[in-house]
Amino acid sequence: MLDSGDTPAALQLLEPTLTDAQAQLGPLDELTLQLQTLKSRQLFNAGELTAALAYAIKTQPQFEKATNVAPGVLLAQLNILSLLRSNQDQFVEAETVMRRAIAVASSGYGALNSKTLRARHSLAVLMLQSKQPQAAAAQLRPLLHDCERALGENHLVCISTLSNLGMALRFAGDRAASAPYYQQAYARALAQFGPAHPLTLDLANNLAIFEIASGQANAALTRIDDVIAISSALHSRLHPSMVEALRTRARALSALSALSALHRSAARAAWREVIARDIELYGPTNRQTLEEQRKLAEVPK
Repeated sequence: MLDSGDTPAALQLLEPTLTDAQAQLGPLDELTLQLQTLKSRQLFNAGELTAALAYAIKTQPQFEKATNVAPGVLLAQLNILSLLRSNQDQFVEAETVMRRAIAVASSGYGALNSKTLRARHSLAVLMLQSKQPQAAAAQLRPLLHDCERALGENHLVCISTLSNLGMALRFAGDRAASAPYYQQAYARALAQFGPAHPLTLDLANNLAIFEIASGQANAALTRIDDVIAISSALHSRLHPSMVEALRTRARALSALSALSALHRSAARAAWREVIARDIELYGPTNRQTLEEQRKLAEVPK
């Protein structure tokens, strides 16, 4: 149940288990710490991002005090804490946490272990999110080489790195050079994991964004509608991946808004849906929400 898609039920089951672990095993026991990280992640999956971040920050000192636990326990906590901070636009803090995660993983598992490579990839993603494409590309190029050497080119981390290197190049202004990275990453994920895997869905969304930027909004709309149809069966309505797919759909419709009044009406409706969900997730004054309200206003009447 704790790993099921029924997040509210999982949280209800988790609470008494966590309380028992704290009482019987102590706050620094490995199982207690793992359950605390799981609670942060379940809150995140439920779309309760502010509560998830507050809980992760509150419990972090216990992880720092624990000395007799596997490095993976601290690493898991650092990963979710960095993710939660980035979702609240706290990129400086998120990068600091992720650099710590890289150090923990490298010390505990080795420089070419998949956990270390994942942490390096997460740091590059943070750089992309905080609009540092050149810095991200500088991280991703050697990471791609190390991933393919250590894990093989079809490993999940390698495929994600390939896609994000394409994104970094596009953000840096080199769209032509970025195209093969997007296309190869999606093709590898589709062949390796199938169309309903979370990575394949994320990379399909990335490819749709690239298609919009390349003047292929119709192809992007078809692609992202397929992503949304599959994602609806996998994610809650406020899951960040679901909202991101809806955001891409709104972008595609906006790019097509010059074609007809029907497209313009659909674009406005799509942006309103995204804005409503972002207000639930982040609040009305969040940077993302305000940016989307601006995009809604830019759709021709």
